[in-house]
Amino acid sequence: MAPGGPGRWARVLLLTHLALSPVVFSTATSDAFDHPKTMLLELTALALVGLGLSAWLRQGTAAVLEALRPFRRDPVTFGLLAGLAVAVVTTISSYSPRTSLWGGYQSFSGLCTTAACVVLFGGTLLAFRTGGDWRRLLAATSSGAPWPRRSPSSAWREVTR
Repeated sequence: MAPGGPGRWARVLLLTHLALSPVVFSTATSDAFDHPKTMLLELTALALVGLGLSAWLRQGTAAVLEALRPFRRDPVTFGLLAGLAVAVVTTISSYSPRTSLWGGYQSFSGLCTTAACVVLFGGTLLAFRTGGDWRRLLAATSSGAPWPRRSPSSAWREVTR
């Protein structure tokens, strides 16, 4: 992929989501944490789908299928896709498909949230492929931890290089 291509933007988007997840809240909703975090999750997933579509239009179907090749026989990916398929079938056959799709009152875990989690998982696998990428991701997850020689701002600068 090109240095400024969809892969770089996907990494920046995923790291930004990771950084914002613990701090996103709203006092205007019934639950100050779940609804805003679910919206952030679904917005990030939509942006990742947009990046994936742009990569597909830019590079063609053969290049996208080649990028997905390592995940065809991955049991974790298969399990997540099977779980998503079960969620789709149960949403379609539900007594209340609308509730199954969007979630219920003060519960936001519907099919949209499940699909967003699967998209974030797939986006993470596709965007972070090398050992250096995984080290940056680990640095981003531990940037809030009390490290004696590292401030969160220096960890963030290292991650977004």
